[in-house]
Amino acid sequence: MKKSAPYITHQYGHTLLEVIISIAVVAILSSMALPSFSGVINKASINTTRQQLLQDIRLLRSYSRTRHTASYLCALNQDGLCVSQSNWEHGWRGYIDNNDSHYFDEGDSIVIEYHNLKPRKIDIIIHSRWKNLKIDRQGIIRTSGHFRICDSNNKNLQTMKVIRMNVHGRLGVDEDMLRCA
Repeated sequence: MKKSAPYITHQYGHTLLEVIISIAVVAILSSMALPSFSGVINKASINTTRQQLLQDIRLLRSYSRTRHTASYLCALNQDGLCVSQSNWEHGWRGYIDNNDSHYFDEGDSIVIEYHNLKPRKIDIIIHSRWKNLKIDRQGIIRTSGHFRICDSNNKNLQTMKVIRMNVHGRLGVDEDMLRCA
């Protein structure tokens, strides 16, 4: 007669020590991945802002050519008013200067209005003698200089986006390894 093997039970699960070690490993790995992930988000945000500004400049040039009137792109302050300043971080407004007053007033037509309602930690600074963009009746930008669009948290050496403008109406975009400050 055969003897039957004793009944063997298997316990499934993990000990408390194994769970704690697993959580610690996951925490260490995620803490290493988080800074690189936030860098990717900031770069994407900088790219988006540059593309939006570039698209708005091109749209305003098109309006100037079709309506045969001068237009302007100005910086907005915290209250949403057009101001002449080098910091454009609160947004911008593009308008057709219907009454040739050279500044925004009630007689002008707003074409573009971009408000940075959610602070995205991006600096937009115009480096030019003029703080507003003037576009003449032929759609030529009458402001030379450039916009720097960068991460406001990291002003050390970094990749920033630049929109270059010259008085012949040409726009150029590139990346520079310069300081944003």
